[in-house]
This record gives sequence, C-alpha cells and structure tokens, in this order.
Amino acid sequence: MTKLRGYVYGAIAVLGFGTTFIGLALGLKEFSPTIMAIGRIIPAGIGAVIALKIGRQPLLPPRDLWSRIWLVAGGLVFGYPILSTLAMRTVPASDAGVLIALSPVAGVIAAILIFKTKMPSTRYWLGALAGTFFGMLFSISRSNGVGGGEFWGYIIMAVAVVIGAIGNSSAGALTARYKAFYVISWAIVISIPIMLPLTVIELVVHPITVMPSAEAIFGFLFVSLYSIFLGHYFWANALNTIGVAKASQLQLVQPIVTMVLAIIVLHEAVSPFTWFTAVAILFCVGWTQRINLSRQK
Repeated sequence: MTKLRGYVYGAIAVLGFGTTFIGLALGLKEFSPTIMAIGRIIPAGIGAVIALKIGRQPLLPPRDLWSRIWLVAGGLVFGYPILSTLAMRTVPASDAGVLIALSPVAGVIAAILIFKTKMPSTRYWLGALAGTFFGMLFSISRSNGVGGGEFWGYIIMAVAVVIGAIGNSSAGALTARYKAFYVISWAIVISIPIMLPLTVIELVVHPITVMPSAEAIFGFLFVSLYSIFLGHYFWANALNTIGVAKASQLQLVQPIVTMVLAIIVLHEAVSPFTWFTAVAILFCVGWTQRINLSRQK
C-alpha cells in the first residue's frame, strides 16, 4: 500500500512537471523569462509560509539542517530554474531536452555518491541507460531542425541538470525524517532573500505596464505554485517511498506528458518516429520498475 501511494505521488508529480512547459509557453507570451524563472518565488513563497504556519513549524529549518536544505534550494528553487532559463536563451529546446534526459541517471548517481544509497543491479542500469537513450532520441525527434547553440549554453544546461539531480536526491533523503511540505517550504523560504531582490530589479528595469491576460497569469501561477512547490511535495514523497533509483526513471515519462498536452493545447503535430521513441521510453521505465534492485551479475 505504501509503494502504491508512492507511485500515485510520482504520477501526480510527473503529470504536473510535464505540464510545466505548457505553463511556461503561456506565461512567456506576456511575462519576461526573468520573471518566469525568478519571479515565481513570490506566489511560491506565500504558499510555503502558509504551509509552515498551518503545520506549526518555524519559518526557518533547524540549524543542523541548513546545509541539506540549501542543497534542495540550490537545486530545485533557484539553481535549476535560473540556469536552465539562461541556457535555453542560446541552446535549442531539442538540445536542452537531450541533456534533460540525463536527469534520471544523474539523480541516481548523485544519491549513490552523496547519500550512499545502494548500488542498483546491472539489469536496472541496462533499462535506465536504454530509457535515457530513447529519451534523447525523443527530444531530437521533437526538434524542427539541427541544433547549434553556444558552447557555454550547453555547459550551463549540463550544470543545471546536475544541480537539479542533487536537489531532488536531497529532498527525497530529507523526506525520510521530515514531511515533504516542510522540506520544500524551508527551501523556498531561504531562497526568498536571493530571488526577491532580483525580481524587484527586473520589475523596475522592465515594468509590467499592461494587465496580463488570464492565460498568462495562469501559466505564471502554475510554474510558481506547482513546479517549485506542490510538485516537489509529491516528488519528494515518491523518491522517499519508492526509492531514488526507481522513482527517478519516472521522469522519462515527463516529456511524453508534455508532448500529449502540446498536441491538445498547442495543436502540435507529432511524427511516427516520435511515437515510437515514446513507446520505447514507456517500455524501459516499466522494465526498471519491475526488476529487483539488488546488485546482480
């Protein structure tokens, strides 16, 4: 029953994270990339404070937890969102998708190296690497052309993927001791002194002079309240319940969710090869969920 709940949490998280691209697309029609990447701290911060107050928790984490919470904040709240936004100014979305496909494997490696989790079996690695390969093919198949971004853009995107993986692993590990709502809320609260001044500066330099549309506001609120707040509550619970190795592979389904929503909402066309890679990804994810993680030859 506990594992079933973990998979339900993981499914909710992946569905929501897969919707993030749609939210960004809607928000970026009228909000600047900086506001979408950094300004999201305002609604998320309000939600985090409310969650901590309802739970009768201090607004700041326990003293012995600060270093671990900073890993979560650096990875999930401002590290990955800011760096990936910067990178995608010069890196084509398809190339970024190829690097993002490395996130699940990066998360497992981070958990093994930093948090000393158990090394998965050889069969698991075969399924995980195959899923990563098809995830890269999926991203390439969604491209309308050949890549060709700037070198430093790729470096920044790679760093964003690694930092995000460390943040996810840290959140999952802490959820074994503290409720996921408290972990992500503390991470958001300690990020406010960094992200709020940057948001104010952006609004002073590039003020919003026209009332944004309802769909742009929805997109902004979604990436604020779900993508760095509610979504990570579900995801941290999934990581803790199922384990980082198995739960991380569920992330490979995320671009498929985005694709389906893009077909429905944005009326995008999809090639047969893209559908093939999507089915292959689902097969690989299913493979990693069924096998024994104990190390074997």
